[in-house]
Amino acid sequence: MQGILSLGRTPLANALLTNEQLGEDEDTYPLDLAFCSSCWLVQITETVSPEKLFREYVYLSSFSDTMLQHAAALSAQLLDSRRLNAQSLVVEVASNDGYLLQFYKRAGATVLGIEPALNIAGIAEKQHGIPTVREFFSEELSQRLREEGHRADVIHAHNVLAHVSELNGFVRGLRGLIKQNGVIVIEVPYVKDMIDRCEFDTIYHEHLSYFSFTRQRLIHSESRACAHSWWDAARFRGKRKRRNRTFSVQPFERRVVVGCWGYPFLFRLWRKSGTTP
Repeated sequence: MQGILSLGRTPLANALLTNEQLGEDEDTYPLDLAFCSSCWLVQITETVSPEKLFREYVYLSSFSDTMLQHAAALSAQLLDSRRLNAQSLVVEVASNDGYLLQFYKRAGATVLGIEPALNIAGIAEKQHGIPTVREFFSEELSQRLREEGHRADVIHAHNVLAHVSELNGFVRGLRGLIKQNGVIVIEVPYVKDMIDRCEFDTIYHEHLSYFSFTRQRLIHSESRACAHSWWDAARFRGKRKRRNRTFSVQPFERRVVVGCWGYPFLFRLWRKSGTTP
């Protein structure tokens, strides 16, 4: 891997200290950003244990009015386009406090959250009535859920893929949990925006990966699913051109719908320019 940026050793971003801890030494970890020319992934070089990062978490998605508005609009779109009802199962991986699934539940769909932060999973269950599996999502958990009879019509994975160290296994787990004609909605930060806007403050230990379209396509290949931008309802078929190359995209039984922070402008820019970074 090729080093890009070193921010030295830093404490964990969300490991907030109590007054009693202010005089104590903090644990610090290397925070170095690197690029892999084999898999085209921008990533940090140190993986901190997920148990340490996420079992007790301080961020609630419902704190953000913008996030709630986005969740309401996205759920309304999918409720309508997928014709979801009480027999439909909507799953969110890293479901936080139920900020998104609450809208599906209110509309009558069956919901299931997967959230490893024990304190936040409790909030989702108590305040919003969202049944929540308090575990880290994995291929093994996906298989267990299937054996218990769970197959999802829609799976959401918003701003969680960047936290995952074993990307291919995670995506295979999504593939295993979705129904034949289901939709997987993945939302990730976009590395080009981070670079163009000098958003170095988004580099911290929770964010292991920083995605480009190139890396996303490799992940979709692993999942064996068709991918397109979520705002474009048209299915990919036939041929399109990018950077003077022609490629064929065949219809698949499963679909992955991809968004990034900064969309829908991001995907409109991509379509207008005809290029993908």
